[in-house]
Amino acid sequence: RRRSVAEMLVPLALRHRQWAFVLGAPLAFALVALRKKSVNKSGAVGGFLVALACSMAGAQFLAALLWFFVSSTLLTRFGSKRKKQVEEDYKVGGQRSAIQVFSNALAGTVACVLWVVWDGAPQPLLVGVFLGHFACCCG
Repeated sequence: RRRSVAEMLVPLALRHRQWAFVLGAPLAFALVALRKKSVNKSGAVGGFLVALACSMAGAQFLAALLWFFVSSTLLTRFGSKRKKQVEEDYKVGGQRSAIQVFSNALAGTVACVLWVVWDGAPQPLLVGVFLGHFACCCG
């Protein structure tokens, strides 16, 4: 049976504490990333939107996304001397733009959105898409 739009939005009707997590965690990480110069302003907005989709799917998705972000940021800073030699448009700290954020997170974000809105979704497949996507992005 086909679900109406209202029925698809039922999972979005969260309790107050859940909304605090769903909105607060992505906002906090976007602000920290901006402050640490890991992203520029557009990258912070893009990162917030990606993290928002992941947090709506569940804390496990957000935790995996944040692990990917933190580890890739640390590796970028660790290998900054080599990166400076290789990249023409190298930026100190590897400041990512929204385009870079979406390029590195699109498939994983789509998996999270499908997890939230698709009733009867093949959940093991979506988890595999999500984790596999970020594993590929790691190298």
